[in-house]
Amino acid sequence: MSRLTLGNVVKVAAVVVFFPLLAYLVLVIGAVRKDLRTALEGLIYAVAFSIAVFVLDFWGPPALLALAAMGASGVRSWHLRDLWLPARRRWWKRDPSTVVVDPARAQRPLAAEGSEHLPSAVAWVRTHADLNRRRLPGDTHRTVLQTGGLNQSSQRVSR
Repeated sequence: MSRLTLGNVVKVAAVVVFFPLLAYLVLVIGAVRKDLRTALEGLIYAVAFSIAVFVLDFWGPPALLALAAMGASGVRSWHLRDLWLPARRRWWKRDPSTVVVDPARAQRPLAAEGSEHLPSAVAWVRTHADLNRRRLPGDTHRTVLQTGGLNQSSQRVSR
């Protein structure tokens, strides 16, 4: 599914603009989505970044800690993209309960087209089932024979 929606474009643009604060992204995702585990994971990245930048000197090993927190948060935010970049729902996958059908306009079921060829199709399937009896799994051959017998008897009764 496509994630190219206006809301998702705005979210990704905000991440790019605030790139130096990438270490806080997982914390924000967890807080907005009210996911406690994600929020705690983001809190770890945010604390590591904050300690490296504000408490320790920015140059040297603390800079590596800050970059590691940013990198880990960036990777995890990509893994959590379903939480903050929802996919667009396709028209054929929308909730079917929202479709309202007027019962007065419902059409009567029509007879299946091509029903005159049904006996020949059943005979063809039965022939191939007999030829490939050893290749068919389990009780398939017996099921095909029973189904073919039911169809033939129903054809006899309907005539």
